[in-house]
Amino acid sequence: LTFSLTLFDDGGGGGFAVYNSTQEFSVQVVPVNEAPVFRLAASTLAVNEDSCGDMQAYTIDRLVVVGCGEGEALLHKVGAFAQAISLGPFENGEAECLENPVSECEAQEGKFTVEAENEALALSVFSERPAISWPNGTLTFAIQEHGFGKVAFKVSLSDAFALDNSSLTSRVLFFDIDVLPINNPPIFTLLDNTTATVESTNGSTRFTERLASGIAADAFGREAHQKLLFRIELDAKGREMFTEEGQPKMRIAGAEAWIEFENAEFQFGVTDGYVVLQDDGGVERGGTDETRFPLKIQVCPVNQAP
Repeated sequence: LTFSLTLFDDGGGGGFAVYNSTQEFSVQVVPVNEAPVFRLAASTLAVNEDSCGDMQAYTIDRLVVVGCGEGEALLHKVGAFAQAISLGPFENGEAECLENPVSECEAQEGKFTVEAENEALALSVFSERPAISWPNGTLTFAIQEHGFGKVAFKVSLSDAFALDNSSLTSRVLFFDIDVLPINNPPIFTLLDNTTATVESTNGSTRFTERLASGIAADAFGREAHQKLLFRIELDAKGREMFTEEGQPKMRIAGAEAWIEFENAEFQFGVTDGYVVLQDDGGVERGGTDETRFPLKIQVCPVNQAP
């Protein structure tokens, strides 16, 4: 800003007398950089295992994204996750100057930095690390196939190209991304063509045979903490072939299982049912907690003396 300063005396201005003097001077207001500010739309973002989504974030505490087409990348995009973004007063470019014509504006640039609190956990959950774009505040990330877990992040916004050559960083904000597990079915292989055969004799007969192998809580090795339980499903007629205490059951030993039963005296025939392996992971959010195979048990008659 340029000013004119004039000094007058009271001697009058007759003849060639000079009774005033004028000088000009300038005042320059040097800009001082201000730290950027922003806020987050949510403190926790929840998505399902093996999901993808494209959505807008609103000011709520918990958001859920579901669904992903077969073969799609597990990419998530959350628009306006960072909101009320400002690099500082009169530091956001020409648009801000048009709104406030009384002042000149700086055209600074910003950059968001997102860091995981637990790097090892983040590597197991994300195939593409969370990032927030400037200036629109869009959050993007991709999750690992069959990965899940809750990862904490911290995020800050830094400015650049300030007229005073400084660079300032905002205060750090925190948010979590919770990739919710969806239970995968347990796996096993049924042996011997799904048929167990025993002969019926005078008195009951106890039968034991290895019937299953390759037993695991899931096919991907991520649910080994789950408990497994076999059961054999037969109709009422089929159960009559066995003693009350000797109903067919499965005994697990490591990755294998044996079928055990005791046939009732003089009972024989064929019964069809299912052998079912169930885990304790539940069926929330569309999960699957059991795998079943058809099972045939054949008790052969033994000729009795007349």
